[in-house]
Amino acid sequence: MAIIRGIRDTKNVVTADTKLRNVDKLVTLLQPERGPFVTLLDELSQTRSCNTMKWEHGERDYLAKTVQVNGALNTTATALVVDDASYVKVNTQIYNKTSGEAVRVTAVNTATNTLTIVREAGSTTAAAIADNEVLILASEANEESVAYSDAITNESSLLTGYLQEFETAIQMSNIQMTWEEYTNPDWKEIMSQAIGEHKEKMEAAFWLGLGELVASGPNNHRVFYTTGVRSFIAANGAANISTVTGSLTEAKLSAWAKGIYPYGTPSKKVFFASPAGRLILNRLGANNIETPRSEDTFGNAISRVVVNGNLFKIVESQLFTKWGLDDHIFCVDMGHVVKRFFAGNGQSWQTSWKTNVQANDAKSRKDVLYTICGLQIRNGLAHGLIKGFST
Repeated sequence: MAIIRGIRDTKNVVTADTKLRNVDKLVTLLQPERGPFVTLLDELSQTRSCNTMKWEHGERDYLAKTVQVNGALNTTATALVVDDASYVKVNTQIYNKTSGEAVRVTAVNTATNTLTIVREAGSTTAAAIADNEVLILASEANEESVAYSDAITNESSLLTGYLQEFETAIQMSNIQMTWEEYTNPDWKEIMSQAIGEHKEKMEAAFWLGLGELVASGPNNHRVFYTTGVRSFIAANGAANISTVTGSLTEAKLSAWAKGIYPYGTPSKKVFFASPAGRLILNRLGANNIETPRSEDTFGNAISRVVVNGNLFKIVESQLFTKWGLDDHIFCVDMGHVVKRFFAGNGQSWQTSWKTNVQANDAKSRKDVLYTICGLQIRNGLAHGLIKGFST
């Protein structure tokens, strides 16, 4: 790696004396194993600019096609209490896949989530309906020659995200930079180390960060934290978090993946796992793991596996082991994640190498890798986490 040189002394410093170099591409390409998620976002061009440190976006899920029973019914009961009646319309046929009976809705009380039903719809036979049974909204008809039915809307949830400042500084005295002392690293070596450290900081925040705005830090300025995948799923896709006791079996993996695959962009689902997690996926996958050509993986250990007849890519992350997450496998829909970077007034704060930021009277050189970016992740149901299994 070439040394990036700048000039700095006790005189007044002009702009030309302090070098600023955009090294975002360099950080992306070097040491991909230090930040496979960050590398993929950059290489797949899933980056967008943002001219504020805060953004908001609306989340709206598809209307559900099922309801869950809240309280068992016998063969004659006509008051069906469900988990959420707000999206059920009068004249809907509801099908019980367990018993084969269909019922028809004649009234909806959204205050109590109670559906008034007619049993044995469509010449089916009445059968008991179990508590927690999932019933299918099979057919929605409308009555002839009456006014249009009331609209059913799915309100958007407003989600907030933040950009975060990432800094990695290196410093060496004038003597250290000049003296050929072979027991200590030279300037070029610590530059290389800083790139890996900087990438790991972003990678950790993108997985584990908790979105937060601190109004006043130690110096009375704001501090922004970006939202990571883990906290986003917990807040917006908790139904797709599965905690496993003991070994991860094919049945458990299949049940978990089945709930995630239909949402978002199925062809862009990626499993992120530790090396141990990858071996488990290899053992459980319907097909043996396939490894794509190296030029398609951007330096990462990427494989492919089939679960429930659906193809998932696998990205192996050594950092999961470093963080103690060997028992975590994330499923991320790469079509619904974007790396946002700060840009405005003609400047772009992707990763830059700022040289010679030391004090004017310092007998040393100090450089800083500096990035302002954050993770924007959408559609909570398109992602998931399975954890707790023994490795």
